[in-house]
Amino acid sequence: MTEKDVLFYLSMKHNGEFEEIMNELRTFKELDVDVLRYYYDSLDCGFITLMDKRYPESLKRCFCPPLVLYYYGNIDLLKNFEKTYAYVGSREASEYGLEMARRIGSECAKKGLTLVSGLARGIDGAVMEAALDAGGKVIGVLGTAINRPYPNINKDLYKRTIENGLVLSEYPPDVEALPSNFPKRNRIIAAVGRATIVGESAMKSGTLTTVRHALELGREVGAVPHESLIENGCNQLIRDGAWLIENADDVVDILKASVLFQD
Repeated sequence: MTEKDVLFYLSMKHNGEFEEIMNELRTFKELDVDVLRYYYDSLDCGFITLMDKRYPESLKRCFCPPLVLYYYGNIDLLKNFEKTYAYVGSREASEYGLEMARRIGSECAKKGLTLVSGLARGIDGAVMEAALDAGGKVIGVLGTAINRPYPNINKDLYKRTIENGLVLSEYPPDVEALPSNFPKRNRIIAAVGRATIVGESAMKSGTLTTVRHALELGREVGAVPHESLIENGCNQLIRDGAWLIENADDVVDILKASVLFQD
């Protein structure tokens, strides 16, 4: 029995819930070998644990780092941290916000940058589709079970991301989707990206939790400017010191300014 076996066993047993896994780890003595074998036999995706050499240093530094990450696609994309940016935004996005997401996603893909986002509708979906259309690499992070993309409207995007990039989740297959899991997903997005860019946001929104996680990690934050007559979280972020992001060159600049940690 290895540490990898224990973490995988507890993650499957507790549906990927960090606190429940940690609570049992504190008093853990032994596992049921037959159950562990069943978990391994029933799994149709890959996974890495916190103890794995492939587990990225960037994720180890986030709040409550996922003890197990399930994935489909190319896990080696996590090695490209230096050129990976997060782009997130509102689900109910404006046409302007969607157009900027498409343009920036496409331009950045052509510059060889890797995109990480949340596979949600709105800004997330627009920037990911544009990056894929331009031949770029993308990392999608789910707040649901690894085999249950949400929302269903993005099912084709989910499949394309698996084929041309990487899909991650801390929740094993077939776990029921809980609203409380989506904000938790944001810490992973912020940790995987070297810098975080907000494409559109209300003054108070879940998008801004990704910004908070990025700042806690010491990462740079950028925002796309919006019409000044409309109250917008992006404009407030810029007033507060976020980078103004209008094109791919701005994304390259913010990545260059971001401090790389020492492995």
